[in-house]
Amino acid sequence: MDKKTLHNLLSQLKPTDLLFLCYDIAWQLYDTQATRDEILDALSQPPYLTKVLDSLPKYHLNYNMAIINLPPKTYEKLIGRTNELTQIILPRLRQKEQNNILAIVGLGGMGKTALAYETVEQVRQENIFDYIVWISAKQEHFVGGSTQQSHLNFTTFDDVLSQIGQQCHHIDIIKMPIEQKKSKVKELLTKYHVLIVLDNLETVEENQAIVHKLWEIRGQSKLLLTSRHRIDHTQIITINLQGLSEKEGISFLKHEAQIRNIQDIIHAPRNILTTIYQVTGGAPLAMKLVLGQISRQPLAIVLQNLQKVSQQGEDYEFYRFIYWDSWNLLSDDAKLILVDLSVFPPILGGEVTDIEAINQFTPATLWQAIGQLVQMSLVDKGGKLNQERYALHPLTYYFVLSDITQEWM
Repeated sequence: MDKKTLHNLLSQLKPTDLLFLCYDIAWQLYDTQATRDEILDALSQPPYLTKVLDSLPKYHLNYNMAIINLPPKTYEKLIGRTNELTQIILPRLRQKEQNNILAIVGLGGMGKTALAYETVEQVRQENIFDYIVWISAKQEHFVGGSTQQSHLNFTTFDDVLSQIGQQCHHIDIIKMPIEQKKSKVKELLTKYHVLIVLDNLETVEENQAIVHKLWEIRGQSKLLLTSRHRIDHTQIITINLQGLSEKEGISFLKHEAQIRNIQDIIHAPRNILTTIYQVTGGAPLAMKLVLGQISRQPLAIVLQNLQKVSQQGEDYEFYRFIYWDSWNLLSDDAKLILVDLSVFPPILGGEVTDIEAINQFTPATLWQAIGQLVQMSLVDKGGKLNQERYALHPLTYYFVLSDITQEWM
């Protein structure tokens, strides 16, 4: 197709249809090895096209330009997390001068990706960013009681740079050598206000290095991370996700029951819902698992299986999804100390002196291991200064007491 024919075709389209088509045409031209300048020339001439783009409200541009890689939404309504979203995340994303990295961290199944997704939905509505880039390192999903493999968007810094170029519609960046690519992405992030979301960062081997390198070229753009493991960086603000509150957990159960039309839960007395909440520790994924099983098994058996999981148990795949990767990264000392911490009640945990009293390790070894366990979201640190407590989430508590840990040792 020559330029004249292309221009005649574009002139017949409505403005919004034109925007949808522009990038499809760009990709087709790119496949023919056209340069970026040639692509832009084909899409920006004659002058009517520029006028059309300039005349549209900015939200139209954002709607069509941003987030070409956003995954499907896995929830209908976000229950809870209001404080994290409205008091911590959004205020910092709204302020251009704020240069902190935001990291949503927590045990698997706590809703980290859902909170990041809700953040993206909100900033899209508010038209805060010129582009929003979503890059996922999720290796597997837990759906319907089993794990399913996922398609990775990145494993290296080079992959991240390519994704930023592609999702910001600078597709020529993809084929550049790494140093040139880094320079071009830095120009892009300086020129435009971009939100970069790195989802499930813990699965990437060089995750710390990727964050540090992105920080160096961030320009006026911002980083939002989700990870099961804490990321070390002086500019990171960590949002630590634990289980939902009891009120939020019961609301979550009722909402999910309505979606699935589970009448027994819809009409269940509060004490039954409270029991489900307490056993699952308010973890959204665990509550979904329970709701999915009660259609074929008594509730008491479902909750018992969750608490007394084994290698042969129906819930083994759930625990493998949550804990396998983190467990394999622990030192031998950290594994033993995690098991020792199960002598304390879940959520409540133990004080520093109590933890030191039950351990045979030296204080230096003990606290180095606990530091690793906290960093990997396997132990929750709470309490006031000089009154710290260290506790296991109920799911971690069940996992530690199961025969799975003996098998994995």
